[in-house]
Amino acid sequence: MRNKPPIFYTTLALFLGLGIIAVTIFSFFVHSRTSNLIEATLISQTQENLHQIANNLEQKLISVDNLARAVASETIIEEFILSEIDPRNPFSYREVVSRLDFIAMMGSPFARIDLVSFESNWNISNNAFHRLTTDEANDFRDNMQTNSMFKLRNWHLLKNGDSDYLAIAVPIPLYATYPKGAIQVRIPKHIILNITYRDIANPARDLIIVNRNDELILDSTGLLTNTKLPFITSELTQRSGNITLNLRTRNSVHAYISSFHFDFLYLFSLDEIVFNDMISASMFPSFIIGGAFLIFLLILGFIVAHQLSTPIAQLSKIVTDNNKSDFKKINSGVKKIIDAKETLQETVTIQTGQLMNLFISNLYQGLLNEEEIHEKIKHFSLPYNWNKLIVCTLQVDSTIKNSPESQRSEALIFNISQLLKSSLPTNSHFPTTIIDQQTLSLIIL
Repeated sequence: MRNKPPIFYTTLALFLGLGIIAVTIFSFFVHSRTSNLIEATLISQTQENLHQIANNLEQKLISVDNLARAVASETIIEEFILSEIDPRNPFSYREVVSRLDFIAMMGSPFARIDLVSFESNWNISNNAFHRLTTDEANDFRDNMQTNSMFKLRNWHLLKNGDSDYLAIAVPIPLYATYPKGAIQVRIPKHIILNITYRDIANPARDLIIVNRNDELILDSTGLLTNTKLPFITSELTQRSGNITLNLRTRNSVHAYISSFHFDFLYLFSLDEIVFNDMISASMFPSFIIGGAFLIFLLILGFIVAHQLSTPIAQLSKIVTDNNKSDFKKINSGVKKIIDAKETLQETVTIQTGQLMNLFISNLYQGLLNEEEIHEKIKHFSLPYNWNKLIVCTLQVDSTIKNSPESQRSEALIFNISQLLKSSLPTNSHFPTTIIDQQTLSLIIL
């Protein structure tokens, strides 16, 4: 390949470039279609995972809600709310505490249960009795009403110091517009995370739970703020689908579903490890096909380049004495050959005319024998089939050579010669011959 002309490498590079472009376009198309299909599949699988997560969490919340409402509807609880705590009669106190413990035991062992009396201004929290001022009791009730905690199954995120809880409140009596007391159930956020994440193979995935009031219920990323929630909830108008969120300084696709039991919205990021593994597995055959196609184009390009460059190399060697010349050098060499040919033709034409004039002059003067005459006539392709010849001679007299009269005589002889050439048929005479610039001779058949 070292002795190949530049056209060989140019053609090979052209095929290589076309192959790379074709393989790139093919790979991009396959990657795009495959990514969309895999993403759609993972979104469907993630939504199934979300349904499982939602069922596990909501069944637990429904159980706690139902237990709290069952306890709140008991007569002993209503009577206890309206009464003053009598330290001398701890029996009723233990009865109430046991019912509160029942809610925690059956619902969630780590739940915090509060029984608040807005009438008698006291609170039982974690089996401990606390006396409240009237303002504290009113603030307790106003806070619950502001967050609509008395509404059925209306859980929301409650912050208490450095701890976050998922909380709900049950009014006492039930369905009272202005309750006398309430049972508040608080489940720590880490318990909610344990409930939801036990069904997640990759804990690094982002799980977000919000409600339609733009309130953040759960954020495993720790990157969301309530200022971002209206944007999320306004985009999600259907019960299920997917959305792209900019978390962890990058865009990630999240599948989402709406809750059937609560007014919750669950968002769960796709498993990027599974996604990348599936992309890698699906793209491997396309890389094999693209590589085979590129090799095929290289072989085809080598054959075409060889077939194209071989005659050009031969022509280059003839023209430039180098088989690796480019088209510019070949063109320059061909142009020189054409110019030399034209120059040679002009020289041959001039010399042929001179030799013919010499032949006619020698013929007039009888300096040739018959054999030489026949040979010259054939050589100059003069008319041969004739029976007789007529010799016409025209001489212009000029006594002084190189005088103005002599120059005018020469011009006259030349003009007459040209006139005879144009007037007489070519095959009816031999070429006119000018002898010593003043004599014109013509042989007519």
